Amino acid sequence: MKPYWMLFRELGINAPARYKGQAKVTCPHCQQRKPGTRDRDLSVNFETGAYKCHSAKCNFQGYVRQPAEKGYSRPEFKNLTEAPDWVVKYLTSRGILQEAIKEKHVSASPYGKAIRFNYFRAGELINYKDRIQLEGGKKTFRQHPGAEKILYNLDSLQGRKKAIITEGEIDALSFISAGAERRGFAVLSVDQGAPAPGAQAGGKLECLRNCAQELDAVEAFYLCCDNDEPGRALFEELVRRLGAHRCYEVQLPEWAKDANDVLSRKELSLELRYESLLLALEQAKPVDMPGIVELNADILEDIFEIYEKGIKKGQTTGFAILDEHFTFLPGDLTIVTGIPGHGKSQFLRHIMLNKAVGAGWRWACYVPEDWPADYWFADLAITYTGKPLHGEGRMSEQELLQALEFISEHFIAIYPEQDKEGNIELPTNEWLNNAIRFAKLKYGVNAYVKDPWNRIYHEFGEREDRYLAEQLSKENIFAKEFDAAIIVAHPTKMSNITTPHAYNISGGAMWYNMADNIISIFRDIESGENATNVAVLKVRKQRQVGKPGTVKFYFDERSLRYCEDREMTKQGHVALAGVLELASLNGHSEHVPF
Repeated sequence: MKPYWMLFRELGINAPARYKGQAKVTCPHCQQRKPGTRDRDLSVNFETGAYKCHSAKCNFQGYVRQPAEKGYSRPEFKNLTEAPDWVVKYLTSRGILQEAIKEKHVSASPYGKAIRFNYFRAGELINYKDRIQLEGGKKTFRQHPGAEKILYNLDSLQGRKKAIITEGEIDALSFISAGAERRGFAVLSVDQGAPAPGAQAGGKLECLRNCAQELDAVEAFYLCCDNDEPGRALFEELVRRLGAHRCYEVQLPEWAKDANDVLSRKELSLELRYESLLLALEQAKPVDMPGIVELNADILEDIFEIYEKGIKKGQTTGFAILDEHFTFLPGDLTIVTGIPGHGKSQFLRHIMLNKAVGAGWRWACYVPEDWPADYWFADLAITYTGKPLHGEGRMSEQELLQALEFISEHFIAIYPEQDKEGNIELPTNEWLNNAIRFAKLKYGVNAYVKDPWNRIYHEFGEREDRYLAEQLSKENIFAKEFDAAIIVAHPTKMSNITTPHAYNISGGAMWYNMADNIISIFRDIESGENATNVAVLKVRKQRQVGKPGTVKFYFDERSLRYCEDREMTKQGHVALAGVLELASLNGHSEHVPF
């Protein structure tokens, strides 16, 4: 999705390259009317796509619209100013105002008796959702085939920095009827309800991916999910994707399943029901930030589970022999170092694929040394299939397409691009973390790799150690939001080094002090064995993660895979190590590519 400043320029508006806020620029229509004018009468908003000329003689205004992605279908727009009586009677019986029904273009489906909720972006109909009532009080839903999934009532974000997110359209209409929009709140709903507890959100929250740019500009989210297990699962995934620092929990009365239940309590006047819903909104509590922890019931339960079953271990790497020394503990910051050209990046690619295939992990990867990205994605495809792109035994076109489809769902490459004027934003660590946060919001990534650290733009100043102390302290906090956080840092001096260590990195003492785990990867060339040594040098939480030690792997150039059996590489039949067992354990065996 293009940023709005690019869309402004495509419209002929000379807008600066910004992602937030507003600006005054010269109106292209006024320039045609009076050549040479420098008046900046045109306001542009980089968060909503709105533009408006304030000159009395000009009516140039509107919204720039994101083009529909290839393959999306859109329903035909019709005049939706009136809803049939039965729709109005049903919704008003549940406390929804007729004004809200009309303003939000609620209508009836032409395909049987169903309420239709219409989804707009910048005034254009993008999708609809039919609520079909079945016998026995059950209901089912239907959307426009092939439509882009977006949030309900998305246009309410225009000009607002606070947003309520609910689990359903009627819940959103409940807040709208109570007057939340008049109080400065955008009111949104996810389009497919809540995921099942323990299941991956995946396509259920595709609407977040397609509305990520609009959501990124919001300063505070008020989450009002259903009072049940799926609702809690939705709440936790929304907090993870949107960021706990800007989330509030709207706590409904215990007897209410959802927001509309509050409006359905007929023993109270409608005004009191509206006030009750708005009171819950006013009393919303900030979501607990990482690092601020009290001894609550959940922690007590965890402690007793440790007491009965033992301490929880980190998550497998997909290599059983490596798991004895290192596993993934959520929130840990792991530093990987090693001799350049000895396979650090490829070994990490193999581990990332282990976790993507086996546990559904999604990775955001800053890999400038593998740019352009097509080579990097191609290497992932080779490792995934275990077959080369060329030569004898190469993968079929169908296998390549299947691999690339999987990779596109689980890997995001990050790299700064130049705009039309040739300007390039420097990839500072702050810029990179903002990009990773956005990838978490849009794609649901839960792990990241920065490979390598020295290709990030750094302003050390006079003291590199002080700079590192500040940056790595921030990185430790940032890492707490992810299941895995990995930084590759090259050694600065390689003479007489047999096992590269964190102290060989520039500012080495600071790296050693700030990292949770340190891994060194290097090939044993002198012995003639040409094994790849993976040395786990430091583990801060050894009872959970593993104990330091070294294991040997052998690299198969044909499949770009590693295994602990040298004979397997000679035979050229190296499996995606450990993934079969891992996938079976995690219920993802259908993704195993062999």
